[in-house]
Amino acid sequence: MPFLLPNLDDRAWAELVDEGRALVPVYAPEWTDQNVHDPGITFVELFAWLAEMDVYRVNRITERHRQKFLALVGIWPEPPTPARTVISFVLKKGHDRVVLPATAEVEGNDPFGQSARFRILEDLTVVAAELSAVQLRDSDGFHDLTRRWKQGEPFNLLGENPQPGIELYLGLSAALPPQVPVSFFFTFVGLQSGDKERWRQIQESVRQNAPPGASNSPVPYEAGEWAGVTPAESGVLSHHSVRTGWEYQSSKDDWQPLAIADEVKDDTRAFTLSGRVLISLPGRMCASRLGHVAAELFYLRCRFTDGAYDEAPTLANLTIHGVAAEQAVPPDHLPDQLGVGAGTPRQQFSLSLKPIVQSSFRLYTVEDGQLREWKRQRDFDASAPDDCHFLLDPGLGQVTFGDGQKGRVVPVDARVEASYLTTRAEQGNVAAGTIAQGLWLDAKSVSANNPLPAVGGAAAETLAHAEGRAAELMDRPTRAVTLADYEWFAKTTPGTRVARVAAMANLHPAFPGLKAPGLISVLVVPFLPADRPVPSAGLLRMIAAYLNRRRIIGTRVEVFGPTYFEVTVHAKVQGLPGRNAAALGQRITAALNLFFDPLRGGPDGNGWPFGRDVYRSEVSQIISETDGVDYVLALELISGGGKPQCGNIFVGPTGLVAANSHQIEVM
Repeated sequence: MPFLLPNLDDRAWAELVDEGRALVPVYAPEWTDQNVHDPGITFVELFAWLAEMDVYRVNRITERHRQKFLALVGIWPEPPTPARTVISFVLKKGHDRVVLPATAEVEGNDPFGQSARFRILEDLTVVAAELSAVQLRDSDGFHDLTRRWKQGEPFNLLGENPQPGIELYLGLSAALPPQVPVSFFFTFVGLQSGDKERWRQIQESVRQNAPPGASNSPVPYEAGEWAGVTPAESGVLSHHSVRTGWEYQSSKDDWQPLAIADEVKDDTRAFTLSGRVLISLPGRMCASRLGHVAAELFYLRCRFTDGAYDEAPTLANLTIHGVAAEQAVPPDHLPDQLGVGAGTPRQQFSLSLKPIVQSSFRLYTVEDGQLREWKRQRDFDASAPDDCHFLLDPGLGQVTFGDGQKGRVVPVDARVEASYLTTRAEQGNVAAGTIAQGLWLDAKSVSANNPLPAVGGAAAETLAHAEGRAAELMDRPTRAVTLADYEWFAKTTPGTRVARVAAMANLHPAFPGLKAPGLISVLVVPFLPADRPVPSAGLLRMIAAYLNRRRIIGTRVEVFGPTYFEVTVHAKVQGLPGRNAAALGQRITAALNLFFDPLRGGPDGNGWPFGRDVYRSEVSQIISETDGVDYVLALELISGGGKPQCGNIFVGPTGLVAANSHQIEVM
């Protein structure tokens, strides 16, 4: 929503005339004739009309001033954004390998028949192997996920409760050739798996290595700024806890490990970010039958070797020979010849195509046979007369130069050239399966397809929308001052998935009975492990580092996980006539387990409250409200390995409860 600007003066002409007449007896008591024919009243009405015009101007704030006010809080309207998708390629018969450069383009049509061109963002090698099967192996054996994968149904890639030792198997129709990098593109569900989350993690890594006193302010995400950045290039994007290893089957009984970075380049951050895994085998593969798939296939496997996930990865799509693509392509003729300089102030030029991708724009002038590059600025406020600065409106495709005082003018007869990428912005959000045509020399060798819709394309942001973003940012903390600030920062730490957070002042988790002045303790609960979520050491370190850079001087921060109190219920209940006793006992147990659940339990269903005691009356109510129960005959609660008791169970300020094996006797 836009800012609601105050009405500085809402008086109309009639009110101003009445106010002027009311002041006549004060300043001119001898003036007695105040009828409309009197010349003095005519002057009062005239001045009221002039004052009304001034009031109108007072309440008007120009667009330029509104932009300046936004700039003061670090907000600028966002430029047009190109749509992005994943392109999958299949080699046609008669070919064994095709290499596509990062400049290769594909094309599809939107619902109105208009062409939308996409360019792939990374080099890609397409070979004669196709992905045929996806299986998972855990402590219960193999699970065939092929049907769910082919139908595009989201599922937990490593199961609902991933534990070290789980293995993911990818079955291929043909062996991958040695020493050839082959791409497997993984797309995961949720906003915390997308491009902006990757950008946040890169920013946070840069801040960690920045000198003391550096700014913590976020750098605005702009599509194209980080395109192609890999973990090796950015120095980040390794998971804070999870470690995985890739292997290939070299014989029926032998699996060969692949070296990280040399033979495996994982851009998914251990299956937590959408991206590709680039695999280059050192040797030949062997075909075999594995799990529930009868066909002989060539298998790769990924082993979850160590660590703990904060949340189970949910796969939306997996494709071989997949690569990210952006609906941003160069014009057919580059550089774009904009015209020649006239030596006049504030000279403007229009681009041949619009809108454009702002981050891709480069501007040059040819002066005395030399190429001079100019720098884009948001405004000319800090520009000197000799600075080669210009302004760009990417939505309108318009370039503006300085006036000689604020920014250099374009010299007479200097040729102005530009290179850039153009996009259709929101019109590039095409549906899945609509991109099928290649625009490169090897188009007859491979076929293209987009298994997912292109998303993220957006027109240039309006000023009103930018004001709405600014209003939202006013409610976001920039420093951890209050307990709510600590909780907000802990839940939004880049690269983490946190289900619940509680910040407590003057309390140390190791000494809950003593007062610790100046200490802020932050209790963190992730989504995993199931039933009893506990943060890993890596998760605690990441959140603690994030909070320490944002705390105020004079405070200390401790980040820790909950202490669980196991609760066992012994109950004797009277069932309603005709009810199955065994089934009723199972329903009561399920209701109790849900009530004690750390994430879904508690009186309000939002998770067991931190530090809340277990009251016997509430447990009795849960049992009584179970369908088929008449009344409760006897009830005892057991905490941990203690003895049965008829009273309540005390839970400390940092504690949560967890259900143990209940004993329910149905009469």
